Amino acid sequence: MKLIIIGNAQTGKDTLAELFSHHYSLKFVKTSMLSAEHIIMEALDYPSVEECYEDRVNHRQEWKELIAQYCSDDPAALAKLAFEQSDIYVGVRRRVEFEAMRPLADMVIWVKPDPLVSYVNPESEGIMELTEDDADYVIVNNYKPEDFALSMKRSYAALVRAGAKPSKTVLTDIKLEPKTELPKVVVANSTPAAFSTANMDPAAKTVAFDTAKMSLAAKLAASKAKTES
Repeated sequence: MKLIIIGNAQTGKDTLAELFSHHYSLKFVKTSMLSAEHIIMEALDYPSVEECYEDRVNHRQEWKELIAQYCSDDPAALAKLAFEQSDIYVGVRRRVEFEAMRPLADMVIWVKPDPLVSYVNPESEGIMELTEDDADYVIVNNYKPEDFALSMKRSYAALVRAGAKPSKTVLTDIKLEPKTELPKVVVANSTPAAFSTANMDPAAKTVAFDTAKMSLAAKLAASKAKTES
């Protein structure tokens, strides 16, 4: 499975990728680190990849221009490099690159801040050319780690259980106790089919996810009982 995670700066994209990697065995190498190593470091004369990476927030426009130059002959060049080492690509901003790499991924997720959270986009206008309409999923981040993790785990487990890929699903904070967790689900090389909860109201979506969660738990319990017998 290959994922593309997009969104404005400092909305939790890398954190989400790390959660997917930790819970679902998806490989994740930071795209910005690959860019620093293969594109940016030499062009901007940094002594090390780490220093180049850490200073990226101060040179967003230069990064965008250098990556665009790297991808001038093949807009998907950086994505192809990333997907050789990682199952998750984070942070594409230019539409031409996104359109070229989109066929390489199974799903696209947009991460955005909760409207109730104070958030100021640190990027200059025009850096981000994509919007949440370009994504299959929209995950709302309220910057509470337990809520963010539970939203990711619950939605992913439910969708895997349903064998489905929504055309558009807005995943807001899941109202569960922090101690509540789903069984771990490991998925490899699967492409979900068409499925949509876009027209469901929030209560219906919660019921749908609860149903899928309980079905998954029951299936795992039955499998365990069968193995033990």
